[in-house]
Amino acid sequence: MQRVSTAHAEDVVDSLCAKLLAGKREQERDVAAIGLKTMVTDLPGGPLAALVVQHLCPKLVAGVQSKARAAWGPPAVAARVHGKGGADAAARRRPRTTS
Repeated sequence: MQRVSTAHAEDVVDSLCAKLLAGKREQERDVAAIGLKTMVTDLPGGPLAALVVQHLCPKLVAGVQSKARAAWGPPAVAARVHGKGGADAAARRRPRTTS
């Protein structure tokens, strides 16, 4: 990783990120994840490492957020669907009394 140009490192990060976040097959996503892990692990400290991390982190965060939104829906809907909040949740938490 020490002999990689900045532009090439950015291209590799972009390519692996795209495959990780949008890969159709699990095997493709696994290979991309291993590639990114290896790349980040082998980075020497310094400007190249800072650049790669600055380039990589926003993409990964955006990918995780979009996957979470797709799985759970908007926060208000997710709260209602999964019993977190609202009048229904308060009613479920009240102990039942038997007469």
